[in-house]
Amino acid sequence: MTSMAYELTEEKLMGMLNSALQKAGAEGKSPLIGIYGGSEENQRWLFETVFVESFLDNCVFLQSEADLTAAKHDVLWTFEDITSPNAPCFFINELAMNEVLTLIHWTFDNLSGSLRKSFVKHQKLDIDLKEKYANTIITQHCAASFGIGFIPIPFADAPALVLNEITLMGRILDVYGLADVQMVLKTIGGSTLIGNLLTMLGKGLVGRLLKFIPVLGSVVGGIINGTTATTVTLAFGKSVSKVVKQLCKSAIEKNLSEFEYVAKNFSSAVAGTAVACVESGMATAEDYEKSFDSTELTIADFEKHIQRGNELFQKFLDKNAELDNEFDEHVQDGEKKSGNMWDAINKI
Repeated sequence: MTSMAYELTEEKLMGMLNSALQKAGAEGKSPLIGIYGGSEENQRWLFETVFVESFLDNCVFLQSEADLTAAKHDVLWTFEDITSPNAPCFFINELAMNEVLTLIHWTFDNLSGSLRKSFVKHQKLDIDLKEKYANTIITQHCAASFGIGFIPIPFADAPALVLNEITLMGRILDVYGLADVQMVLKTIGGSTLIGNLLTMLGKGLVGRLLKFIPVLGSVVGGIINGTTATTVTLAFGKSVSKVVKQLCKSAIEKNLSEFEYVAKNFSSAVAGTAVACVESGMATAEDYEKSFDSTELTIADFEKHIQRGNELFQKFLDKNAELDNEFDEHVQDGEKKSGNMWDAINKI
């Protein structure tokens, strides 16, 4: 009888991601943004500069004082120096990119927590704000992974951790504006590429990253502690966020060759970046804040991470059949039969 982790087929994993994306897309409410004064051309320019087209129904374009009084909005962007009776307002002094970025930050600060996520997702200009919000999501999932720790693995821990990581991945993709799984697959190169990453997660996520975690003593008698589970979640979440951020950045800059390169190597880029983070000793959110969150990875960095990720996937493919057999030998009725199972896990 094979372990529970091995029941996670690529089809099931893709279903998990699809479900995670749908749930993420339904999280929270969307704010109403009022835009007052100025010409219709300037109002339209502001909307098109800040938001994706699908957010159009959430913008209220106002021209008269009567419109302003009657309208309901959560924040007001105004080209005239006025106060709004209905919501906080920001006076747009000039149509300059620095002013618009200031406007985006002000809007985020003046929206309630339940409205912020949708605003961050639908604004397309400030990619750093998306990364910042993604970091709060990663923190939430680290707390969940800490609780998953202290469970014997791979029988209980692996499926729970895999679901946690896939849900995390779905929420991060959603923040960057990729809520529809078909759009995700099209953007990052098709189901095979993302399937490789998900299959690698499903077939022993913890076991495959453990060898890259410096303190292997945290695994005692088949128990992985919560700190190690958090390290895995941090590395995975931060890496997904950085890779997707690079895709968005390349798209904004209209750098098609760079976009295609990262997209076609999405899975390897995530895997290689995660391993590089863990190997460098980053284990806590504070570690990432000091040396990773504020760092802009270059294409040269991604090339190194992609090469490392490709090596990991090749090793995964070469060893997978052998590992399946060794797991089968050491698993009986869903219980660990021999400590030698850890030898099989750590061969990758």
